[in-house]
Amino acid sequence: MEGKTAALALPPPPAKRADKNFKWTRAMTRVMVAGLVEQATLGMKVDKGFKRRAYAAVARQVTERFGEECLDNNVENRFKTLKRNWAEIKKLRAAAGPHVFDAATHTILLSDAAAAEYIKANPKAEPFVNQPIEMYEELGIICGDEKPTGFYSRGSGEPPAEDGGRRGGGGGGGS
Repeated sequence: MEGKTAALALPPPPAKRADKNFKWTRAMTRVMVAGLVEQATLGMKVDKGFKRRAYAAVARQVTERFGEECLDNNVENRFKTLKRNWAEIKKLRAAAGPHVFDAATHTILLSDAAAAEYIKANPKAEPFVNQPIEMYEELGIICGDEKPTGFYSRGSGEPPAEDGGRRGGGGGGGS
C-alpha cells in the first residue's frame, strides 16, 4: 500500500518534446542550401561552417517560406549532416578517379561490381553512387573549399538580388 501512495506522489515523467526534432523536407533543404550559398557570397562562411548570423538568416528564410518554425540550430545541424554527406562524396570521387564523374549530371559512375564493392566497404556512400547528386555545385560552395562563382558570385558591396540571385537586364519593379 505504501509503495502505491509513494508512486502516486511522484511527478509524472517529462513529456517527450516533439518540437526538438525539426523535420527537413527536400524543398526545405534546397531553400537552406540556396540561403547558405548566399551567405557565403556575403562573406559569412568561416573555417568549418558559418557565422551564427548566417544560420539565423537562413532559418528565417525557411520559416517564412514553409510556415514552420526553423531555428538557427536546426540549420546548423542540417548543415553538419550535409557536410558529412559531402565528405562521403569527396571520398568516393577520390577513390573512383577523375574519369568516372559525369559533370553534366553530377553523377559518380561505377560499374556494378565496383559499386557493390565500394558500398560494402563504405555503406554511407550508397546514395551517391551512380545517382545524380542534387545541388552538387552548391554543396561544393557551402561544404567544401569552393568559392562562389558565376551565378552565385557577387561583389562584397553588392546587395542581394531581388530576383533570387539571377543577374540580368531589366530593372526591378519600382515602389
